[in-house]
Amino acid sequence: MTGILQAAEAEMEEEIALDDVGDLSTPNQIFMDDEGETSSTNQSFLDDGGETSTTNQSFLDDDGGSSVVKLLLLGNARGASLLTQLKQTIFHQLKYTKFTQQELPAWKPVITPKWAMIIFMVVGIFSIPIGIVTLAASHNVVQIVHRYDRECMRSKTLEDSVSYIQNPSVDHRCNVTLVVPKMMKNPVFVFYELDKFHQNHRRYMKSRSTKQHQGEDRRSVDSCHPIARVSKRDPIIPCGLIAWTLFNDTYEFGFVNSPNGPALHIPVVQTGIAWKSDVKVKFSNKVYPENFPNNINNSTGRSRFPVGGASLDPALPLSKHENLMVWMRTAPMPRFRKLYGRIEHNLHAGQVINVSIANVYNTYSYKGSKRLVLSTTSFLGGKNPFLGRAYLTMGVLCMLMALVSIFVQFRHPREFGDKTRLTWNREPSELYSC
Repeated sequence: MTGILQAAEAEMEEEIALDDVGDLSTPNQIFMDDEGETSSTNQSFLDDGGETSTTNQSFLDDDGGSSVVKLLLLGNARGASLLTQLKQTIFHQLKYTKFTQQELPAWKPVITPKWAMIIFMVVGIFSIPIGIVTLAASHNVVQIVHRYDRECMRSKTLEDSVSYIQNPSVDHRCNVTLVVPKMMKNPVFVFYELDKFHQNHRRYMKSRSTKQHQGEDRRSVDSCHPIARVSKRDPIIPCGLIAWTLFNDTYEFGFVNSPNGPALHIPVVQTGIAWKSDVKVKFSNKVYPENFPNNINNSTGRSRFPVGGASLDPALPLSKHENLMVWMRTAPMPRFRKLYGRIEHNLHAGQVINVSIANVYNTYSYKGSKRLVLSTTSFLGGKNPFLGRAYLTMGVLCMLMALVSIFVQFRHPREFGDKTRLTWNREPSELYSC
């Protein structure tokens, strides 16, 4: 831009040299600010009526600052000619594209009443069947939900319950009975559900070491505070609050043939419950549990930390502890379910299942709850009627809006405006012409 202005300045200086200095029909003075700073621009010339008028013209230099060409022009014809030539030179130097000038083609539909009715009808026609199919799939899912923290609590007061759950010498096992309401085809998934447990707390979520789990740096425990080391030289593997609070209630299932008969054991498979990416990538098969507080307390009773949750087998690498992988995928809500295992047997309607529960996970301190869930799945996952109801509601509302629009349009029709008068349907010359 500076080069353009210098060329214009040189050309105008040549024009000045050709005329007398005192002639009122020639430019008297042209100069630029050498440092690129802003200065006022004065173009003084005599108009046809003999009066003096002043015009300001500013330009941008290459450095982004404002350089002002001061033009003191005396005489209408020559001043106007030089300004026009300067503007044309600058305009042609600028890169002209449809993108920079915002002239790219665009689709700007005009929603007429007819199109509004069609859109409402189409959305309603598609939403209602989708909602019916989704709701039916959710309805076909059979699940059993049983809250057991109260049933397994021997005391009715909160203080006694906390003392009971924290006492390792007391037997925490209890039995509950479940009745299968409908035929449950295998696999039947076993979940545990916790309430008022905020896994999404920032400090809780940050208390882990991905590098340690992947085997990149076994001593990388800086982000695991406060469960990081048992001593200055001995890091905890796996470290952090998430691993330390691993859920440790256990369930044993059995069929009851008769009220007084023995229960037939139902095996629960606890492999293949974690994501493949966790097994293959996020948890290394070369990293083994070391100095884990729950293991130390269970074996020797000596540790800086109390028992937070389940222990880990030190003979197995982290890639084999799938229950740990499931637990470390933190939940976004305070009430969540996590997969415990699966039963690979059909459960028939009316069967009675006896569940022996080791009620050792402390939810009483924060007034939480624990539930055992047995559930089948559909092509959409577990039981969740919300999606189907949402589709049905939206479909019915769209159909009602379509009917209302049709009634109003035929009862009180309105003449639509001329679409050719819209700005995007007119030529630029029509928009800016005076």
